[in-house]
Amino acid sequence: MESFRPAGTLSQFLTDLKSSKDNKGSLMVWQTVKGKKNVLKGSYASHKKEKETTIVNIHLEKNHSFEKDSPIFLYEEVNGILFKGEYSYYVNQNLKLIIDEKVFLKEKRKSPRFGFHYSEVKVELEYQKNTYEFKLKDVSDLGYSLELKHKIAEHFKTSEAINLLSVHGVELPKPIAGSIIYIQKSPHKWSKGHSIIGIKFNRKSKLFTLIAKQMGLS
Repeated sequence: MESFRPAGTLSQFLTDLKSSKDNKGSLMVWQTVKGKKNVLKGSYASHKKEKETTIVNIHLEKNHSFEKDSPIFLYEEVNGILFKGEYSYYVNQNLKLIIDEKVFLKEKRKSPRFGFHYSEVKVELEYQKNTYEFKLKDVSDLGYSLELKHKIAEHFKTSEAINLLSVHGVELPKPIAGSIIYIQKSPHKWSKGHSIIGIKFNRKSKLFTLIAKQMGLS
């Protein structure tokens, strides 16, 4: 079974959902009822805010009977984004959903990671004999990533060494050595102008487990 991880809030990914209409057939709609997963193809039609909720309208390629009390999921295949919705209305292949505020991304890593989407955790790094402080995007026992503005990310190069010195103001007993394995533009429109830097530990680290424990996640 595919696994997904928390990615952020609806406001951050709503533009990606709207853009799915340009990629015909990329939006999948599914609902699991009595252990059976029913999958249909659909396309984004419109959305609007109603008080504290967001309503999304989806047009389906064929008719279907939905279970009103079971969650309905929208999966945007191009970027691997998963939206969770609550049934509101359905007629003539037009489905209206109340979309949950939390959005998920398909997990590509074999090692579990924790993303800091609802809290801010800063790390201190040593790179080319200079010290930097950045916000941590996510971390696992194999490495971590940062999201920086393009102009800042340009100062970093792949394959070069980088050391992790402290996490959230707590100095580590000794630096955790790693190397930069990729630098790429953020694929999401809400983070336009930013790059993501991926760093791999030279050896597997228990940092992920320690952070999860400190934040009450394990």
